[in-house]
Amino acid sequence: MLQWFITVKLGITTRPIPPQMVDNRKLDMLSLYMIVERDGGYRSVTDDKLWPVIAKDMGYE
Repeated sequence: MLQWFITVKLGITTRPIPPQMVDNRKLDMLSLYMIVERDGGYRSVTDDKLWPVIAKDMGYE
């Protein structure tokens, strides 16, 4: 479903699915979503500058 949304609905065909980090690790979009929601959602995470914490929770340094 995510692949359809990204390629068909958004028209993005130049990026790998699932997204990959610089070190070629695949980004688990569901885990990212769940962690961000747990911490109050996108706006809250952004306003509170919690993205480094989110990255650490997902196993990134």
